[in-house]
Amino acid sequence: MKISQKILLLFLSFLSLHVQASEVMTIEKLKTEAFSRCQTSFQRPFTISIPFLDPSAAGGIESVGMTYQEELAVKSKNLLDQNDFYISPRPRAAVNTLPMDVFVDNENSGVYLKMTWEDALFDYSSSVIQPPIDKNLIPAEGRVMTEVIIGHRSPKGDYPQLFDLRSSAYVRFAGYPPQVTGASLRLGSHHIFGQDAQEDFPIVRSVYLSAADSTKARAFIIVESDLFCGAVKMEMNHKDTSAEVVMDTFWYTREDFIWKKDSHTGLVAYSSMFWRNEVNTASISGEAHDSDTMTLRYKNGLEEKFPLQPPVSGLRIRDLTEHTFGPEEWILSNEDRDPTHYADFYPALRETNYDKRASYNVKILESNIKTGVSLYEMAADGEYGDNIVAVSTIRQDIKKANNADESVHFKYKTTAFYPEN
Repeated sequence: MKISQKILLLFLSFLSLHVQASEVMTIEKLKTEAFSRCQTSFQRPFTISIPFLDPSAAGGIESVGMTYQEELAVKSKNLLDQNDFYISPRPRAAVNTLPMDVFVDNENSGVYLKMTWEDALFDYSSSVIQPPIDKNLIPAEGRVMTEVIIGHRSPKGDYPQLFDLRSSAYVRFAGYPPQVTGASLRLGSHHIFGQDAQEDFPIVRSVYLSAADSTKARAFIIVESDLFCGAVKMEMNHKDTSAEVVMDTFWYTREDFIWKKDSHTGLVAYSSMFWRNEVNTASISGEAHDSDTMTLRYKNGLEEKFPLQPPVSGLRIRDLTEHTFGPEEWILSNEDRDPTHYADFYPALRETNYDKRASYNVKILESNIKTGVSLYEMAADGEYGDNIVAVSTIRQDIKKANNADESVHFKYKTTAFYPEN
């Protein structure tokens, strides 16, 4: 074989590998994949134990296993730096264990290159991580990405984190500081708080990321659970005093869905924490909550407010859509922003204290099915566990689709903001 032929074959081989590692993605292609996934049973990822990466059984920062603080100490290379946006990955560490495939379009060409754990150049050398972790000893099951953080240049010239997308289908976001993340956006919900059956948490299988311009980042996402599969187009916009996400979602069920037998199911939910307010705190400075009020706005212009007050024990579920007119928008807010009410927590939380926690609204833009709104309030068991869920619940039966065009379409806009004082 001539040298020129060998060079050509090597080039073709390289080109083939490059094509295999990249993918053209559109929402129509994503819908086809979501529909295809729902033709088979749900396969939840099985994660093997990796003691030095998983949460410590003994507790304490120097014990084997990773704490939240140690997880944050792992550094990485940005997967994208474009149009004033950056995308930073997070590895398997502490409670983040589920892998997800991450693709990035650095050229805004519609072609997404698959990124790997090696591409991220994760650095575990921080002195915060004790005992130290030898990166070379991490097995294949630990060489995965579980989360992506998206930030943007602020008016001050720094680059704060704005959006956080996890493989567990949690999205946490807030506007520029001093706004701080409060409640967590959930990409779908099923058997909320274990109603009717074990809670069916959705997961993110893959995410395709780009920054279209200096005002908007985009993600295409495959979401999956035991009940449904979803194709999600997510547009993230930064604002001067808020942050905004537009979700265009298309859903398929694995079987015919009967809503009256499976009523604790929704296409968008927020989970939040409510521990103490002025009713159940020993002092005026001891309140602790990410949210304190639920508000509904109906299509006829009517607005109703529902102060949060979880029961002392058990779970209370409130159907908030018994009104004749359907809901147009709902809001989970933290309206008490008086810093003196949270003073007990300031020494530990400082600039992330509860008075800085953002509020969130959900405005329904399009839907081809009937939905309602429900509020779930569970007795609090401490400061950190989410015990509040607000959700747009499905209120009609859904037949299993025969093709990708027979999707449930639900589009909404959600904004992180500060309520007016």
